[in-house]
Amino acid sequence: MKDDQALRLHERLSSSPLLRSVAFGEGRRFGLWDLASLTEGALGRCCAPESFTVSSVKRLRREPGPAGREHDDDHDFSRRYWIRSPRGGGRDIAGTVAVDT
Repeated sequence: MKDDQALRLHERLSSSPLLRSVAFGEGRRFGLWDLASLTEGALGRCCAPESFTVSSVKRLRREPGPAGREHDDDHDFSRRYWIRSPRGGGRDIAGTVAVDT
């Protein structure tokens, strides 16, 4: 994808009322939510990211193998977003999505 196309895509995603870019300082929280999503999808276990302990995070990251590791791609074309729930006026977090263009 060309640079200008990628930037336009991220501008469109950022303008959605149901998405919010992950802000500076939210990376750890995003990673926990992402781990919860991976755990639910890969292992079929529901879990609340707010309840994770250091030891449970270590255990959960090992179980799904390399797919359970968070990758930090901090460049202009890789962005992380919170998915907002339409309930609660979009203030509640419903999930995560990462887009790498």
